[in-house]
Amino acid sequence: MMRVPWKVILATIVLFSQQLYAENFTKHDFYLASSLGYYTFDSKRELNENLYTAVAGGFQYDRTWGFELVYAKIRTDHEYTRELPNYDFVHNHFNGFYYYELANKQIQPYVILGMGSSELKDQHSQADETQANVGAGIKYHITTNWKLRSDVRAFYGLDDGLVDAAFAITLAYQFGTGSHGQQDADGDNVRAFRDYCPGTLRDYPVDTLGCALDDDKDSVLNPDDDCPNTPLGLKVDSRGCANDSDGDGISDYADECLNTWKGADIDKRGCSRDRDRDGVINSRDVCPGTKLGAKVDALGCYAVLTETVSVRLNVQFDANSSYSRPEHRPEVEKVALFMNEYPLTKVTIEGHSDGLGPDEYNKTLSQRRAETIAQMLVKEFGIDPFRVEAKGYGEDRPIETNDTVEGRQTNRRVMAVVEALLVKQVK
Repeated sequence: MMRVPWKVILATIVLFSQQLYAENFTKHDFYLASSLGYYTFDSKRELNENLYTAVAGGFQYDRTWGFELVYAKIRTDHEYTRELPNYDFVHNHFNGFYYYELANKQIQPYVILGMGSSELKDQHSQADETQANVGAGIKYHITTNWKLRSDVRAFYGLDDGLVDAAFAITLAYQFGTGSHGQQDADGDNVRAFRDYCPGTLRDYPVDTLGCALDDDKDSVLNPDDDCPNTPLGLKVDSRGCANDSDGDGISDYADECLNTWKGADIDKRGCSRDRDRDGVINSRDVCPGTKLGAKVDALGCYAVLTETVSVRLNVQFDANSSYSRPEHRPEVEKVALFMNEYPLTKVTIEGHSDGLGPDEYNKTLSQRRAETIAQMLVKEFGIDPFRVEAKGYGEDRPIETNDTVEGRQTNRRVMAVVEALLVKQVK
C-alpha cells in the first residue's frame, strides 16, 4: 500500500494553522497541554503495553470546536523476548474536538477525530505508519485558564489495519489575548470567549464561566431563585422553591402534615391547627372548646359510652293450646314497659311447639301462640303494632328433649329478646 507522506501533510497543517491562528488570534484562545496515558498495542505487533507521555498545542475555535497538534512517545519492548532491542513508538497527530454543552457549564463531554503518522524504531531500523484516531472524553473547567481532560481513543493503521488503544489524562493551560477575547459585552468581568452565559446582568456575581451563581445548587440561578436557601438535593420548581404538594404554603421538606389542603388553618409545621388540643383539627371540630384531656369522638365532641340493655320473655303453653295463662301477663308487661322506655325498639315474638303431632300442625300452633302474646302487647299494653312481629317455628327449635313430659313442656313456649343502646356522655 502506498504510504501517505505525513511529514509533508503535517508541515502543511502547521503552516495552515499558523496562518489561521495569525488571522484569528484575536478571536480564539491558544493552549498548551501535557498528557499521561496508557497505550496498548494490537496483538499482532507483539509489543508490551506501557505508560506514555505526550505534549500538545492547540486553540479553541469557539465554544464547541477545537483543534490540536499532539506529539506522543511510548517506550516499549518485544512481548515474548527481552533479547530484542527496546523500541520507541512515536506518533504525531492533528486532532479535531467537538464539545457538547451541558447545564453544568464546568463539564463538557467531547468527541475526537484525527489523523497522523507513527514511527516504530529501534537503534537499527524504523517503520512508518499512517494512523487515524477516534475517541471520546470529558473536559472539566477547573478555572478560567486551567482545564482537565480525560479520554479514550482508538488508533487505526491505514497501512496495515492494526488497531491500538489508549487512555489519557491531560492537563491544559489556556492563554488568551487580543481585543475580541478581552471584550465583555454583558459586563460580568468574564471575557466574551470564555463567557458561557452571555447576557447576565452587569456586575452581577458570576462564576469563572460567566454564569450567574447558584448558591444553593438547586439548578435555578440566583436571579431567578425565589427560595435561595433550599437544602441541597431537594426537588424544586422553576422558581427554585421546594415542592409544596398540598399547597398549604409549607415546603414538603419542612411539612410534617403533607395532606392538608390549600387555604387550611395551619401552624408552622404545616399541620392543621387544633385550638382545644383534643386531637381533632379546627376545620373538623364540631365541638370546639372541649376540656383538655377529655375523651372526644371523631367530630371533636365528648365521647359517649354505649351500653346494651335488654329484656327477655319466656312463657310456656299447655299442650295443643294457644291460650294465654294468667301468669303470662306479668311477663308480657315487662316487655311492654321496656319498649315504652325505649320507643325505637322493635320485637319479634317467637312461637314454638313440642315434637308430638304433624309438623304442619305444630307450625300453625306455634304461630297462634306467638300471635297471642303479640296481641297482648298491642291491645292490653298499647304497643304500636308496627313494632311487633309474630313468627312460629313449630318443632324446629327445641331447647329440651321431646322424649319426656318435662322436656315437651319446656319446648311449648313463646320467647322474645328486646335490646336497646343506652348512651352516656363522658366528660
